[in-house]
Amino acid sequence: MEFLETFDNIEEKVKLLASKVEHIQQENASLKQENELLRKQLSEQNESVEELQDKVEAHKRIIAQNAELQPDDPESLKERIDQYITEIDKCIEWLNNN
Repeated sequence: MEFLETFDNIEEKVKLLASKVEHIQQENASLKQENELLRKQLSEQNESVEELQDKVEAHKRIIAQNAELQPDDPESLKERIDQYITEIDKCIEWLNNN
């Protein structure tokens, strides 16, 4: 009798282990799918980041070029504005005469 009880006990433990293994395998498959999805999302985000970094660098270059074109001191800027005003006045005078 004791042998049958031990055998039944072992059989029950094996069934329990088989059930746990099946549950772990399902969980593993689910985690693998989630991991793959997250890897794809990360890859897409990395591509977006690279594109944005490229745009930032392009804008930095444009800003640097514009900074080179613009004078640093207010006097130089005032002179340029005065030149533009003089040219505009000449254009207005020419338009009025024609």
